[in-house]
Amino acid sequence: MIDRSLPEATGNAFAILAGIAVFLTVWVYAAARYGTLVGIGLGWIPAVFIGFLATGLIRWLWPLVVVVGLMAAVLTVVSLVSN
Repeated sequence: MIDRSLPEATGNAFAILAGIAVFLTVWVYAAARYGTLVGIGLGWIPAVFIGFLATGLIRWLWPLVVVVGLMAAVLTVVSLVSN
């Protein structure tokens, strides 16, 4: 039998980290866009919603995110070396 606990745990870890990063990014954007009072006071509401959405998506799509990230890293190194 194939042990599926490691891929599931990996996906959950990526999902939690991505959810927190997206939440903080959206909240900081709201504070910068709408001002301190409204952005910090009310910006957490859409930040929570979008953070949960990102968490759910990353939980299932984390292999694709890893492959795209590795491809971006390789292309960045190749472009830096070729110059």
